Amino acid sequence: MRRSVNSRALTPCEVAAKELLPTIRSMIAERLVNERHMSIYAASKVLSLTPAAVSNYVKCKRGNSLKAKLSKSSRFSQIMNGVLDKMENGRAERLSVYYCVLCVEGRRALNQQGYDIGYCFYEASVDPSKSLQDEPLQQSLK
Repeated sequence: MRRSVNSRALTPCEVAAKELLPTIRSMIAERLVNERHMSIYAASKVLSLTPAAVSNYVKCKRGNSLKAKLSKSSRFSQIMNGVLDKMENGRAERLSVYYCVLCVEGRRALNQQGYDIGYCFYEASVDPSKSLQDEPLQQSLK
């Protein structure tokens, strides 16, 4: 039986916005501060968040819903470490690109654990094997 992240059917983008990206931000903030010994203020600058938001992530007050599930994926962890290295060394200029990569890998990790989260529109537009099952929509994305 496939599990969903929420009781009602959510689009992949809703899952990303409500569950996956807050969890990814939480994991990044927590690791920058606790493992990489970056101050909350410095981490907030790198993540383009307020220090209060980073503090909430570090104290596990936000973004915890999928953390244990994502941590089980070695591929996700490997990519996360690469992103953290870039952030720590000031080489993460286009943070949104890294969020997209982590979101795709996060969905993949969750799907491998029995969740049913579809492909996002962007992912389907760049990889024809991830069909959207909607020909007019697919054509409009090209």
